[in-house]
Amino acid sequence: NPTLQSIALSHDTTVSEVVLCWLLQEGMVAIPRSSSKQHLLINSLQQRQTDDGKAYKCFLNNSDMNAIRALDKSRGLPW
Repeated sequence: NPTLQSIALSHDTTVSEVVLCWLLQEGMVAIPRSSSKQHLLINSLQQRQTDDGKAYKCFLNNSDMNAIRALDKSRGLPW
């Protein structure tokens, strides 16, 4: 998605990490998984302890969060 790619580029990260941070900042539980060894490594590298003890450092600002929310075209729950 161009919006997600733009946000990832602006934060020098991946779309996967943007989506994960969005989910966490929205208060949802995310369990990243993959059958690809490369993606498993990326997932494990994204898990890093922050100064406040959280497992992930989320970085999305209000503008990013709103841009991602605007992508939702569903008429119900996000899942």
